Amino acid sequence: MARDSDITWHASYVTLIEGNSVAAQVVAQVKHLISADERVLVTLDSVHNKAHVLAELESYAPLVSVGSYIVAMDGIMSQVAGAPRTVPDWGWNNPQRGRLRVCRRKPGFRDCRAGILVQ
Repeated sequence: MARDSDITWHASYVTLIEGNSVAAQVVAQVKHLISADERVLVTLDSVHNKAHVLAELESYAPLVSVGSYIVAMDGIMSQVAGAPRTVPDWGWNNPQRGRLRVCRRKPGFRDCRAGILVQ
């Protein structure tokens, strides 16, 4: 359980940007917040379908610092397809499928573990 003091301390490192994560103006806002010498880790946790995750990875992968990561959340969806409260297309329409396509296209990422790409 986080205490208010823990949340307040972390809040200084977080900037809330509201909007569609793959909209050009949102990506531009994120890019504007990053200085050239900063080490960048990206976490993606919005729409969990293949097309959206692929678009997010394509948009944000160039921002990842060498030696850092981009993490697409909920890659387990393909493994729980068919379970109660899941959607039938989760077996093929999931973050892992988007990640796999990016791994094939972005040779700069040396490790493409489940949900994580390492620059």
